[in-house]
Amino acid sequence: MLKATGRSRRLGIALREHRNRLGWNLDRTAAELGVSKSTMHRLETGKATIRPAIVRALLVTWDVDKDEIDELVELAREAKQSSWWEAYENNVPTRLSDLLALESEALVINIYNDGLMPGLVQTADYARAVVCSGGNVLNDTQAKRESRPGSRGRNDSSAPIPRPSA
Repeated sequence: MLKATGRSRRLGIALREHRNRLGWNLDRTAAELGVSKSTMHRLETGKATIRPAIVRALLVTWDVDKDEIDELVELAREAKQSSWWEAYENNVPTRLSDLLALESEALVINIYNDGLMPGLVQTADYARAVVCSGGNVLNDTQAKRESRPGSRGRNDSSAPIPRPSA
């Protein structure tokens, strides 16, 4: 069985959305394509590929906008193309391989960190609050030194060493 790619998943999702919009079930769509219900399911989950000509014919039957038809036909053409990282797929764990597949197809990547802010956006007040939360209190000079990117403020042996608490 083919491993689903980001492109094949996107194509499958679009096909499913159009099928659902028209109220067609898997059986009716599979019969229209001349494939089994399980094959249609694999197409919609991206685990099987579909020829671009069949995508075009199906979308024309469903009266889909020409621009979207062209976009989805192009997606069908690209669905089998390998991504850059697939050459290394045998050398990385499956979960990392899946993450790389998703990341390579991502349009936007949002990063959430509930811990500390990156050093470039830290301020003296932020550094003071972080250190204070661990039980240490900094004066203004120490806070400025702690908030400099790349500086840990350890030049002064009298400076308290932050001890984070869990």
